Amino acid sequence: MKRNNFRKHRHLWLGGCLAVFCATLINAAPAPSKLPGESDSRSPQAIGLRVASWSLSNLMQSLSYENVCTAYGILKMAAVTGDERLRTGIEEAFRPYLLEGANPNRDNAAKNPAHQWFGFIPLELYKQTRNPRYLQRGLELAELQYEGADADGMPVYTSRWYVDDIYGATTMQSLAYACTQDPKYLERAVKQVLVYAEKFQEANGLFHHGPESKFFWGRGSGWCAAAFVELLNVIPASHPQREKVLRAYRRMMESLVTFQSKDGSWRQLVDDPSSWPESSCTGMFLFALSEGVKHGWLPKAKYAPAVEKAWPALAGYVDEMGRLQEVCVGTGRGKTIEHYLNRPRKTGDPHGHAAFLWAAASLSRSAKFAVRLKSPLRIAIKGD
Repeated sequence: MKRNNFRKHRHLWLGGCLAVFCATLINAAPAPSKLPGESDSRSPQAIGLRVASWSLSNLMQSLSYENVCTAYGILKMAAVTGDERLRTGIEEAFRPYLLEGANPNRDNAAKNPAHQWFGFIPLELYKQTRNPRYLQRGLELAELQYEGADADGMPVYTSRWYVDDIYGATTMQSLAYACTQDPKYLERAVKQVLVYAEKFQEANGLFHHGPESKFFWGRGSGWCAAAFVELLNVIPASHPQREKVLRAYRRMMESLVTFQSKDGSWRQLVDDPSSWPESSCTGMFLFALSEGVKHGWLPKAKYAPAVEKAWPALAGYVDEMGRLQEVCVGTGRGKTIEHYLNRPRKTGDPHGHAAFLWAAASLSRSAKFAVRLKSPLRIAIKGD
């Protein structure tokens, strides 16, 4: 009982500290330099800061996988904006699990691998700070993810075959490779992507939700799109499987642009025009397309217009508090279309905040690359 009270009070204390921190972040943050014709209040950097601030105040008291993904998005924003206060907020929120030995995984982590995604945080923090304690912690969790791997080198949890799992393992192992250059982590990530692409990717390029759930659920496909990006950002050009990964990624992106709505968003069921526009998959697909154009994986002439349409649509879901609206709640595999069409929608759900922050970080201004959008926003593009 005393331990439970301690944990409760510690989370309350951290929440209070983060609230003060976030108020300072909004009130004291210097206005970003303005580019000709750009509206600061609608830029990815400005709106990303608002969403990051609300998320720090309200979502960092839990270690659920979606909150971890949101924290990862906040760290991405810290990296592209250079605002160390974002990084400091994450370090303070998760200090017991980063530096004090507390176990971030739930008791059922072995059966539910999503709970092992916490390793994103120490590995990304190591990239930004070079603190060896973060690296040690992150690698411990990267190894735990593959504890008991089968003879083919796949983690044991893949037997459940949820399409979402492609993101957790691919991202963790890609980050571990980025931090160490140890090829074992890269090979794990490559195998994860290619095995899932072979099992889940259909002829139209999209990924269904599961072996018995042949529906193209938006966020399910979104996890796959984001996993491609995390791997492609680290895989060397000389890797013998890189072109195979790129082909699967490009097939998916080619399909996605054909299903983009007129307003720039994507839907709860990607291929069903009667389903409702959903913000978390819109953020994930925007992230994947933006990175593809920026790094030259996708031709700019064909795909930049989809990015230009998607950002205003995604930004339009953010309310004045910095909360993303129209986010589908967590969704298990279903056998009927009604299962997906009738899912509740929430405001401020971390599934959506994670996706939004990944996209905003990708789109945030860069001194190195910039191209003007049709709207008063900017996207970083390689080679301009």
